[in-house]
Amino acid sequence: MVFIYGEYQSSIRTAVRLYDERYPNRATPARSVFANIIKTFQETGSIEKKRRQRRKTVTDEGNAIYNLAAVAHIPNVITRNLELESLISQRNILRILHSNKFHPFHISLHQQLYGNYFRHWVQFSE
Repeated sequence: MVFIYGEYQSSIRTAVRLYDERYPNRATPARSVFANIIKTFQETGSIEKKRRQRRKTVTDEGNAIYNLAAVAHIPNVITRNLELESLISQRNILRILHSNKFHPFHISLHQQLYGNYFRHWVQFSE
């Protein structure tokens, strides 16, 4: 498209018509598509649009250090409490913890011996 436009720099309409003649088996792009590609090429030197990189402000180094220090100080802290203290969403706190190899878990005891159970199990095993 860019090369065809280069032959007829004065008119996008003429470039679209010439593109349609040269490539009859392809779908003919609209003039707006042609215009956008030419505009992008003139501005950037490429037909690919540059993607903007978002800056991570919530999970930046300062917030990460604060939350990691809180978890190191109190290992069984609840992420909801960290959310209230640091004013960062729980999802972002978990994202910070996971990126630093911290994984939350809950200890749950499924087998516990009460009262005389231990003595009964010893007798059963003997």
